[in-house]
Amino acid sequence: MQVSLLTTLDPLLRDVVALALSDTAAILEVEITPDGTQLDLQLPSGERESAQVELSHPCITCSIRHAVVPFLEGRDLDRVILALPATVESIYVAPALAEYLDTELFAKIELGHGDALDEPFTLTSILTAVDAATNRALIHATPLGEADLIIDDDERDAGEVLFSYLAHADVILSLGEDQIGRAILRHINPEARFLHGLDSLSADTLFTQEHDVDAAIFRVHPVWVPAAKNMGDGVWTEVLESPRPLDPERLADTFDALATDGLLIRGCYWLPSAPDEIVTWNSSGTSLTVGGAGTWEGEPMTRLVITGTGTPPNNLHRAFGEALAGAIYRY
Repeated sequence: MQVSLLTTLDPLLRDVVALALSDTAAILEVEITPDGTQLDLQLPSGERESAQVELSHPCITCSIRHAVVPFLEGRDLDRVILALPATVESIYVAPALAEYLDTELFAKIELGHGDALDEPFTLTSILTAVDAATNRALIHATPLGEADLIIDDDERDAGEVLFSYLAHADVILSLGEDQIGRAILRHINPEARFLHGLDSLSADTLFTQEHDVDAAIFRVHPVWVPAAKNMGDGVWTEVLESPRPLDPERLADTFDALATDGLLIRGCYWLPSAPDEIVTWNSSGTSLTVGGAGTWEGEPMTRLVITGTGTPPNNLHRAFGEALAGAIYRY
């Protein structure tokens, strides 16, 4: 059984894409409700089946995994498109799902219950579908609750979630004629396969290649954020990097020149007071999220990948240089 993941920021768009593929693969739509995990399966024949699975774990992605696999086991399905709930990021589902499937298959074979999985599950391409105009949320602060999309009480920024979708995807389907929005896609994930319009989408696109778990994680990880080559398409990407740390006081003085409207910044840095820790920088316009991503395996560095439209601001390099500590030092 081949399983492909479908992610979207807009549940209506998810329904449109699922409908377009419904005659070529089984569609399993997943929703998280107060009562548990709702599963709705539609076969290419039109036959439907639903199930409500009690939440088995406080982690939503774990609950999805624990609900989906037992539901699919024993079913004679060649291809399944797993349509995730809007705003549930595939990077939190795909690695655990792939590992779980391998572990479960191995355990059942060891126990002599191989019949439970007549055919192994294979995780294939991850598809993200977007309206090209929505991609502008990547460079402008747009809270999800104000994006006219879905959840009112989700405090994350739309650009933060959308970046994760796009960077983690193997295949990106864009709808709409916003040329700048479409160009931004290639700067976010230059390694993806790009499709435009529903007519370009087919089940074969999603099931011919196995998902590479590690490569997809690297595309999202702040230390390895890829930097696209500038293609003269109205969108630019620049990399600002240094072995020196960011100085908190200096950064406060230059912050407005970096986390400014019209810029997408993803990357990492380090602080003199915590030289072993990777600090992450994720900003869409003026909306900034700072976090942690473990510890450095080698020498720490500061690296910001910046994408924008039009002409790069003149003060970008100067602001970055002024935010760096005057010398490499560690407390």
